[in-house]
Amino acid sequence: MNAPAKFDVSSVARPEPNGFGAVIAHDDFDALVAQAGFVDGLVALLAKHLVVRIDAPPFDPASLAVVATRLGPPSLNKGPRLAGYDQIIQFESPG
Repeated sequence: MNAPAKFDVSSVARPEPNGFGAVIAHDDFDALVAQAGFVDGLVALLAKHLVVRIDAPPFDPASLAVVATRLGPPSLNKGPRLAGYDQIIQFESPG
């Protein structure tokens, strides 16, 4: 049996300066999602910071679907949902 892959999310994420949330900044979000262990690391980052903003150029909707599937069913939070992804709340304001 192979050990689960580890991905160091800190290599692409930083805490927001105000202390609320984290930001993932990368030129190729699709490549990040394809890396073994990244999505699990993203879930752990969400657990720690509650909010993660993804600053990336437009990416393939399939990558977002992989993340949404890993997040599981939507929460009871009433925030506006990203169209087609009930697990993800869409915030339009920067940081």
